[in-house]
Amino acid sequence: MKLLTLTLGLVLTLVTALTAAMADDNKGEELAVLTEAAFPPFEFYDENRNLTGFDVDLMKEIGKVLGRSVRFEEIPFAQIMDGVESGRCKLAISAITITAERLKKVNFSDSYIKAGLSLAVNSLYAEYLNEKNLDGKPICVEAGTVSETMARRYQHSKILSFSSSDEACEAFNNQECQVLINERLVNQYNIKIGKLEDAVLYPVALTAQQLGIAVNKQHPELLDAVNEALAQLKNSGVYDEIFNKWFEIDVRR
Repeated sequence: MKLLTLTLGLVLTLVTALTAAMADDNKGEELAVLTEAAFPPFEFYDENRNLTGFDVDLMKEIGKVLGRSVRFEEIPFAQIMDGVESGRCKLAISAITITAERLKKVNFSDSYIKAGLSLAVNSLYAEYLNEKNLDGKPICVEAGTVSETMARRYQHSKILSFSSSDEACEAFNNQECQVLINERLVNQYNIKIGKLEDAVLYPVALTAQQLGIAVNKQHPELLDAVNEALAQLKNSGVYDEIFNKWFEIDVRR
């Protein structure tokens, strides 16, 4: 009995030591993160071709808390969930709405921002176009997003799906559609910088949703670490500094 107890004790000691060693090894391991770099102000390239944005700044700060460098890998948004699920990268941050369907493929961190879809409407049609009379109208959206899902609710509408938010904005500017559905913070930012031309933001959000960081299901320890880092950044005030740098509308909670 004493021998069995001693043996079990040695096993537990070895397991504890091995777990600690793995944690130390992971501490310096690079965090490879999938993103779609065409969704300002969340992630985009600036005039010097540097990747920047709210999500980029937030992920870098999470890396600092975890003692790990961060490398972003660009990929079309429609491929991000499969990329995380397959293990191409363990993480993804790209203004990703937490949905039941996506949770079948990946885990999500605690929500880091409250979001919502909105309509950007051509100013020539602003008086009569709203969320109640879009049936039959051409609507520009980004493929694979909740914006595309929302657009399909409007019967007989012509849904114009594009591979990036930038392409959807270009189509809107070319008057291929009179309405563009996108995250309201993105629509607001694109109108402000002139990326959406002759556009007004419909004042009522279509939805309320939460954004999260996607995490491969095989790495629950990484999910816990990301959540702890997020909490630390919010408590320390660093999160607020990043938020105020990029946004005007307070939608944090």
